[in-house]
Amino acid sequence: MKATGNARLALLLLIQFTYWAHCAPVKDGFGDQNSLQKRFNTTAPLPVEVVHDFPTGTWIENLAIRGNGQIIATDNSEPNIYLLDPFRGGATVLLATLNDTGSLLGIVEAQPDIFYICSANYSSPKLQGYGDNNIYRLDMTEFNPREPSSAKVVKITSLPDAIALDGLTYIPQSNLLLTSDFLAGIVWSINPHTGEIAVPINNTYTRSPGAFGVNGIHVKGNDTLYFTNSGQGTVARVQINAQGEAVGNYTFLTSTLPNPDDFAVDEGGDAYVASFTEDDDGIVFVPREGAPYSLLVSVAGPTACAFGRTERDKQVLYVSTSGGDYAPSPRTVSGKIVKIDVERVARR
Repeated sequence: MKATGNARLALLLLIQFTYWAHCAPVKDGFGDQNSLQKRFNTTAPLPVEVVHDFPTGTWIENLAIRGNGQIIATDNSEPNIYLLDPFRGGATVLLATLNDTGSLLGIVEAQPDIFYICSANYSSPKLQGYGDNNIYRLDMTEFNPREPSSAKVVKITSLPDAIALDGLTYIPQSNLLLTSDFLAGIVWSINPHTGEIAVPINNTYTRSPGAFGVNGIHVKGNDTLYFTNSGQGTVARVQINAQGEAVGNYTFLTSTLPNPDDFAVDEGGDAYVASFTEDDDGIVFVPREGAPYSLLVSVAGPTACAFGRTERDKQVLYVSTSGGDYAPSPRTVSGKIVKIDVERVARR
C-alpha cells in the first residue's frame, strides 16, 4: 500500500521525528550558534546566505550540482525534483513529481547531466519501510528551461528487499551505483544498465546498535568510499574494488561526531558534514588526518552538502535543509538551500 497526500506526509513526519529525536524547533532557520560553539571546537563562524526558501513543510533532503552551476534538489516530504539557479536569485523550477513513491533522497551525477536518484517509502510507527525502494534516472542532456518536462525521468529498477534507501553514489571504474540502506545498515550496489542488484558491504561499520546506520555515502576518485554512520557517530573511508566491496582497512576521520548525515569531500580529502542534534544543527569540518573536527556554521536541519562547480562558486558549499523543526505535525518551518563561502577554510 502506498500512502498519499496528507497520510503520506503524516507517516513521513513521524519517522523523521523519531530519526531526529530530541531535536528542538529552530525559529530563525540558522540554528543556535551559542549552543553549537559550546559543544564543538569552533573557529569564527562563516556567513550563511539563503539561495531559496521552499514552502512551509518542505523537507529538502539532498542536492547535486550541474556542470553549469545549477542545483538539482530532492524532496523528502513529497516526491519532487527541483532545479535551482544560484546565479539568478535562486530561481526555482519543479522538474518532476514521481507519484509511484513516497520520498526522494540521494542523488548523484554519473555522466554529464545524467543523474540517478533513490527513493524510499516509510512506515513510521515501527521505523520500517513499506513498498519498493526505487532507483530513477534523470536525463538533463536535452533540458530546455522553458519546458520543465524536457527533463526525462525513468525508473530503472526497484529494490524490494531494501528497507529505506538514503545516500547514493557512483563508481566510475564499473559504472555501478552504491546506495545506503540506513535502516538495514548495509550498502547495495545497482547496475543502472541491467538492474542487477547486490550487497557489497554489510558489516559492523555500516550497521548500528540503534535504528540508524550507514547514511551519507560518496566515492572519491575511482576506489575510495567515504560514508557516515549516524548511529555510531562515525565518518570513515575505505578502499573498494569495482564491485563496491571493501578491500582495504577502514580509516575513521572521526568516531564521535553527533548524528552525522550526508556530506561533501574536498580535493584534499577533508569532509564537510551535516550534523544534527538538539540545538546543535550545523556543518562540521572533519579533517582527513583525524584531527579534531570543528564547527563551520550553524544551520537548522542540514541534510546534505555539495561544492559549487564553476569559477564563480568553486569555494562555495551548498547545503540542503529540512528547516529544523522536527515536530511530527504540524511543521512550521521550510526547507532551504543555503550557501556558505568556505574559501578561508580551504586555505588554512
